[in-house]
Amino acid sequence: MLAFGTVSQLGLITLMVGYGDAQMALAGLMMLCAHALFKSALFLSVGIVDVAMGTRDLRELSGVGRAMPVTATFAGLATASMIGLPPFAGFVAKETALEALVGGDLTATITWIAIALGSVLTVGYGLRFWWGSFADKPGIKPIPVGRNSRVMVAPVVILATLGLILGIGSSWWSHILELHAETYPGTPGHLALWHGLGAPILITTVVLILGVLLFRARVPFERLTTAHEFPKGADEIYRIIMRDLERLSGFVTGATQRGSLPAYLSTIFVFTLVTATTAAILGGANLPEGFRLWDSPAQGATALITVLAAVLAARARHRMKAVFLMGVTGYGVALTYELYGAPDLALTQVLSETITLVLFVLVLRRLPPYFSNRPLRRSRSWRLLLAVLSGVSVSIVAAMAAASRIHEPISLLFAEEGFVFGYGRNIVNVTLVDIRAWDTFGETSVLIVCAMGIASLLFVRDRVGRTDRLRNVLGPVDSSTRAKFAKALDAGPYIARKLPSSDDPEQQQGRNRIWLASILRHGVESRPIILMVGTRMVFYSIITVSLFLLFSGHNQPGGGFAGGLLTGIALALRYLAGGRFELGAAMPVLPSHLMGGGLLVVTGSALFPVLLGGKPLQTAMFDFTLPGFGAVHFATALIFDIGVYLAVVGLSLEILRSLGGEIDRHGELEGLQGPDDLVICPHDDERVAVKNEMDAEAQLEDDGDTRPVSGGHRGRGNKSGRGKQPTARATREVRH
Repeated sequence: MLAFGTVSQLGLITLMVGYGDAQMALAGLMMLCAHALFKSALFLSVGIVDVAMGTRDLRELSGVGRAMPVTATFAGLATASMIGLPPFAGFVAKETALEALVGGDLTATITWIAIALGSVLTVGYGLRFWWGSFADKPGIKPIPVGRNSRVMVAPVVILATLGLILGIGSSWWSHILELHAETYPGTPGHLALWHGLGAPILITTVVLILGVLLFRARVPFERLTTAHEFPKGADEIYRIIMRDLERLSGFVTGATQRGSLPAYLSTIFVFTLVTATTAAILGGANLPEGFRLWDSPAQGATALITVLAAVLAARARHRMKAVFLMGVTGYGVALTYELYGAPDLALTQVLSETITLVLFVLVLRRLPPYFSNRPLRRSRSWRLLLAVLSGVSVSIVAAMAAASRIHEPISLLFAEEGFVFGYGRNIVNVTLVDIRAWDTFGETSVLIVCAMGIASLLFVRDRVGRTDRLRNVLGPVDSSTRAKFAKALDAGPYIARKLPSSDDPEQQQGRNRIWLASILRHGVESRPIILMVGTRMVFYSIITVSLFLLFSGHNQPGGGFAGGLLTGIALALRYLAGGRFELGAAMPVLPSHLMGGGLLVVTGSALFPVLLGGKPLQTAMFDFTLPGFGAVHFATALIFDIGVYLAVVGLSLEILRSLGGEIDRHGELEGLQGPDDLVICPHDDERVAVKNEMDAEAQLEDDGDTRPVSGGHRGRGNKSGRGKQPTARATREVRH
């Protein structure tokens, strides 16, 4: 009953707010507040009765009001607000609506009649609800009260009381709702408990009387509705509609969502081509006067190379070739930005394309070198032609749209306004951290959530996601502490190598300590030593440049995003040169901490101006002098940029750790051969246990031993055959 009543009340609120009049909007906002109070109180009271009595069926409840007087009393107050009884908030809202409608045109008259008829039904089912829940009914035995907590009753008391206070004091806080109502046409007026004698109070009185009569005539009314009820109930009709919709959705999904990327792209391109062509034909627009393809031959050559690279990438059969050709298209776009005088966009595009290439290369390590399924030559030609036509049509429509402009573009004001209000000369960065800072804030949050979620879905080793460090890998190599170190490894997600024991302290500490410890790792012969050393030497220079881009990005090309991408490239170099342990040595910080810290800084920069009496994300400028640096112009938007920088660095580190280091770890696991190879000791990694179990069973089978295998599984010598089941399961897990 309350659920259907909620549908009715929401319809009433929508009617009031959407009527288009300021006073009706004020009444709708008041009804919204009143509905939130009385309906939440009523739903909570139903839950209290259900817990105490073991049922909420109105046909089985009797004498609940005498057993639970507090709940019954305040549920009655909430019901009074719902049916519009003075002096509650619901009454004030309906009176305000009637005051705005009575005496108006035909539309207003029809509207207040509809509100009055609906209110009569509300009074009827409201009284039916309270009487059915709490009144004494003849012929029904009262149910003993079970659990009845005062803590559960407290919210009902508070909400119902607030509904009464809201109605009595409506004139005191009316100005709060009037701030929004004033955005509608007309005068909003004021909320008041008493509008004087007139038509609204008369209509309300008639509504209450008719509602009471409807409640008193509930038995014959129920008989009447039962005799003339629809053959199928609302629930059954709803189920039929939903069943047919599910069948239709299944058919549409099966016809369109086939899991084929070429089919999806073809559909998008066909729709784009048809839409763009139709817009060009029916729009009546022409190309701009003096239209030219390029301003210099370099722009044309760059565009030609980019287009050729895209075509060759579409025809490539080798995965790596296709990736590099797509990289050429990205760098071509960056060069185009530069040739058109947008160095900031060009820098960001270059850095983004580089990170993307690294990401693709890391993924390609686990994929076959060639595409497994290539379409026929005729199909490939058709797809290529469709893509070219779609691109050409969109370009023509974009040129026509530019020629259809009748006002000056707002971008002409960006340079001056960005400096006056954003205190920066880099229009792009000022736009990101000031003009549309809320969008950047949301994008950063989504980026962090997606990165952490995808990384956790790819590889999960433990709850904290520790970083592989060289010192954790090598550990103590002297014979006296080797046992303790091996025991400690079982609690951490690290990979250790069985190094020759050495008790010579001069080889472990002081001046004789190995600087590039990664050269002791297995497989280092495949990595040029000059690359490993050179990367370490230039790493800090790259980090310095990235910090320069961060701090100078507000006035010059750069910013937090570009600086973070450059740091990510530096980390990628360290990883490519020395592997995942070199990455851990370069950045011994968890990616989640970096991304979380970046989000915290961004949030702080948004809220801190509010504490000083400003607006969220408001930028301020400070001029001061630093010894050795001279005059410094510091804009608070830099704090926001620092947060973006940390988030991007954390994202890059997460990508390298998950798609790089974790894939390396699994490859080392799969490549284990003998006892002298790497010993992998990740935390709660079932692959290690599975492999150890399989090796032990194979050894026992070779030795003819029938002793049980460690881990609680039975050996192959068990005649029952139960010992073979773990082996099959283990084989499946390894293959997976």
